[in-house]
Amino acid sequence: MGIINTLDTQTSNMIAAGEVVDRPASALKELIENSIDAGATKITAEIRGGGILMMRVTDNGTGISREDLPKAILRHATSKIKTASDLDGVLTLGFRGEALAALSSVAKTEIVSKHIDSDAGYRLYCDENGVELDEHPSPDGTVITARELFYNQPARRKFLKKDVSETAACVPAVEKLALAHPEISFTLITDGEKRFVTSGDGDLYNTIYALYGKETANTFIPAEYESDKIKVYGYVSSPEYPRGSRRGQVFLLNGRCVQNKTMQAALERGFESYIPRGKYPACVLNIQIDPLSVDVNVHPAKLEVKFADERKIFESVYCCVRNAFNLNVTEEDIFTESKSPSPAPVYSVSSVAEEPLTHAEVIKATPFRYEAKEETREYTPFTPEADISEQSTTAYVASPVQETFEASAPEFAYIGELWNTYVAVATEDSFILFDKHAVHERIIYEQIRTARKNYSQELLTGVPVTLGAEEFAAALENKALFEQYGYSFEEFGTDTLLIRAVPTILAGTKQETGLFYELCSAAAEGTAVPLTERCEKAVYTAACKAAVRAKEHTTKEENIALAEKLLSSPEIRYCPHGRPVMHIYEKREINKFFDR
Repeated sequence: MGIINTLDTQTSNMIAAGEVVDRPASALKELIENSIDAGATKITAEIRGGGILMMRVTDNGTGISREDLPKAILRHATSKIKTASDLDGVLTLGFRGEALAALSSVAKTEIVSKHIDSDAGYRLYCDENGVELDEHPSPDGTVITARELFYNQPARRKFLKKDVSETAACVPAVEKLALAHPEISFTLITDGEKRFVTSGDGDLYNTIYALYGKETANTFIPAEYESDKIKVYGYVSSPEYPRGSRRGQVFLLNGRCVQNKTMQAALERGFESYIPRGKYPACVLNIQIDPLSVDVNVHPAKLEVKFADERKIFESVYCCVRNAFNLNVTEEDIFTESKSPSPAPVYSVSSVAEEPLTHAEVIKATPFRYEAKEETREYTPFTPEADISEQSTTAYVASPVQETFEASAPEFAYIGELWNTYVAVATEDSFILFDKHAVHERIIYEQIRTARKNYSQELLTGVPVTLGAEEFAAALENKALFEQYGYSFEEFGTDTLLIRAVPTILAGTKQETGLFYELCSAAAEGTAVPLTERCEKAVYTAACKAAVRAKEHTTKEENIALAEKLLSSPEIRYCPHGRPVMHIYEKREINKFFDR
């Protein structure tokens, strides 16, 4: 006698329900997605008891006709696709035909709907006793109510969390759908209390404001990037306001909420060196892509997707993030000149105190103009932007500078230095203590990254460097990338290159060739890590080695020059490795401490 049994429809649906409806939040998500697919412009979601006792979704969409109501709760019954070929490039949020079948098998479900072309509405009710269908007055649209989730599966129900925890899972599920569709007005009601209402005016920022409040919305800055067949747009958090976890990251693909490690990695890579380690950026980013180049049919809950070209997605998201801080960053020109992030400095440095502190010299930064002349000169220490301990006597010819640089540092009082490591200055409203190594390291890092435009130094005589075969070939192959860092070179034999120009910030130090060797090694390294990331790490290392060391003696003038650069550059808040470079003590905080 055979031992293989064919399961009945109810049992099959209950088993399948475990994949699609594993908790109230997933059921609520599926119901709302059906409303979105139905063309609703107004959706109201209501839950009680964490969604276990009751969940209801009301919409003003096209509705369901009487003929289709009984089919709606059948497994693999859907209006979204007809044949297997329709799965390619599917744009609707739902297409499997599993959600209502799964929900109706594990909850007492009622569907009241009126199709826009029908004169009457109808009600379908199903539970363990069967299915009822009758006429019922209803406005255009659909109302789906599910009660006593998992009432017929006690084993599954006991694994649900407390009501407050299930509610906490339902709220972000609805929030993400509201962010994905700002053109729809969403209302969420939990246990009789209205949690939020979105306007549905199509403005994503207004939706963020409605969901998270004014204070959080003000920490976001717009970001947008468009390349061949891919458009990324939305908002990312300002570097001044990092989060303690990744829960604030929302990625949307063609209006669908997804979880994707490629997008996440690109986002965090874009913020690299702008926020400290252990902190994470927040975002609401929508990626528009050709539906044929992405597969959404890889996960029962449709949360995970596969791309035909993961690299293209990574580059587009990365460039979008960088464009939130910079101008005209492209995939081909990924290391162009950095601009200051949008947010204003977190301290007030409008003017110097009327009565400077005793024994403190008031330093007032004034605009200056530098115009290089074509002349041969012996290299001399340039503070604080040269490595004091690594001087050389190489002769250089200065390249003409096309731009005028103006210092914009506010007035401040130089206080002094602590332990040959920290420098203290005071402004009218605050006392600032900064790490001179971290500040100098960030200055060098930024100048190397922007070397192509302003900070490349031509050498009077070329410097030969001998490389291994792999490094030599990699350098020639990626010559354009080296030029972005300020290096210009030519072949000088079978295994030697002659360096003609170096980043100005490294000129005369060991790191002028040290970074070059690091870049060659990074370019030749055969790993899965992107070349740009390998090169960035090489720049981190070079900047760290070229910067003035902690506990190394520096002069008062050098410290003042560092302070001027720091106070005039809002982007210098963290070193390239993510450590904070300064701590600000507000005057009001100090007064409060001393009861003044």
